[in-house]
Amino acid sequence: MYSIPATYLNAIYKNQKKRLVSPWAKRVFGLSMEAIDEQVGLKEKELAAQGIPNVVIVTYVTVMPLLWENRAIQAWLRENELGASPVLPDINTVEEAVYIGNLDWPMNEQEQDKLRVLLRSPPT
Repeated sequence: MYSIPATYLNAIYKNQKKRLVSPWAKRVFGLSMEAIDEQVGLKEKELAAQGIPNVVIVTYVTVMPLLWENRAIQAWLRENELGASPVLPDINTVEEAVYIGNLDWPMNEQEQDKLRVLLRSPPT
């Protein structure tokens, strides 16, 4: 979530709400930036309490919405004729999400495996 402006999330929520998949996005995308940051912080604390390494947590909260809400994001980009966006890459698989995340936050194989596990289920 660190890479997606709140204005984008709010617009996606407003215009593509029916396409949102995860309970987390349905709850978070329509919030103010401060409230979004608070929800991300809660998710980070939840994952840290499970012993997830910080690099995996940061990567997860960044790529998770791009993966799980890709359909809504890409529909919003098309609807607004914005084309491809480096802020909102078209991520369709867990492997693509791990690859993109690893570009910004390099992880070892164990960390990548933990990220894969987290990304397999929609966030709540």
